Amino acid sequence: MADLIARVLIEFIHIATTVLYYVIFLWVIMSWLTHTRTRLGHLLDDIVYPLVRPFWWARLGGLDLSPIVVLFLLRFIQRQAPPLILALSQAF
Repeated sequence: MADLIARVLIEFIHIATTVLYYVIFLWVIMSWLTHTRTRLGHLLDDIVYPLVRPFWWARLGGLDLSPIVVLFLLRFIQRQAPPLILALSQAF
């Protein structure tokens, strides 16, 4: 039973991090292309701002690198969570 729960949790983390990855990527592209605010833009802002706000210190001149930091963290979580979850599930 613990193995099944672990696999479901791993799959959820994989899907959630992948969706967030593409949402952030779309948010960055939209910020470059559109100057007018759209409903989609507001929705993406509501999703992405809480994720990138802690990393606003990551600036290089006028370039905001906070989305890149979050993308790296999402990939790190996506790669490191499954072995950790499987190890913990086998401990129980």
